[in-house]
Amino acid sequence: MPPTILNLAHHGDAAVDEMSLPKQERMISVLSDPLNGLDGKPDAILFSAGGNDIAGDQFSIFLDFNDGRAAGLNVDRFTKALGSVEACYLDLFALRDRMAPGVPIFGHCYDFPIPNGAHPACAGPWLKPSLDFCNWSVAQGTTIVRDALAAFRLMQKRLVADPVNNFHLVETQDTLTRAEWANELHPVPGGSGRSRKSSPTRWRRKTRRGIRLMLPGHERAIGRSGWRKRGVYAGSSALGRGKPWIAGSLGSRE
Repeated sequence: MPPTILNLAHHGDAAVDEMSLPKQERMISVLSDPLNGLDGKPDAILFSAGGNDIAGDQFSIFLDFNDGRAAGLNVDRFTKALGSVEACYLDLFALRDRMAPGVPIFGHCYDFPIPNGAHPACAGPWLKPSLDFCNWSVAQGTTIVRDALAAFRLMQKRLVADPVNNFHLVETQDTLTRAEWANELHPVPGGSGRSRKSSPTRWRRKTRRGIRLMLPGHERAIGRSGWRKRGVYAGSSALGRGKPWIAGSLGSRE
């Protein structure tokens, strides 16, 4: 039977929004409901966070003005912002340890977009306005965004390296070609398929019975078939259905 998911997602949430007091209270309520997992626990928690802390008008905060001498990404300011995102991950790990000890948490990194101003009619652009404001070209901005997202992934890899966190990263970085980006943040349908295929063996093995509880994030997350209980997804975008995957595009502010 197909998965049945209680969707608690909200579009555009930054990591600090996802781990705010009201959202944590809602997570605790959901995790306390025995119907949301076999044996009183979910199989796993999916956490998609950080893209909305970077993409958008706030992106300008992390850029130096191009005066002919600046490097582009202001590493000091961006590293401080990553510290806030990392704190949100660590807070989720602590909440999981209290409410669902032993349950693995899966996250994902972000692929390298082209900050060319392309966007759907309903939202965006998210990157090019800040680059224009700070006097960076699309080519220069592409390198800047790449540097930022590579640093983001390194932060996540540090969390993975500590076994106490029981955190697993779905490697979706450097997956899409230029032609597979529909706009600054989102892939075309075929590109989404490539992101799905990037899910590692460990992801498939740990989710063999299906994810019964999906918690905060802003990318589309999809559970496996064969569920016997209902599941939950809380994040910031619409719920997809079909095969298990986590999208690897930069954000989801639709």
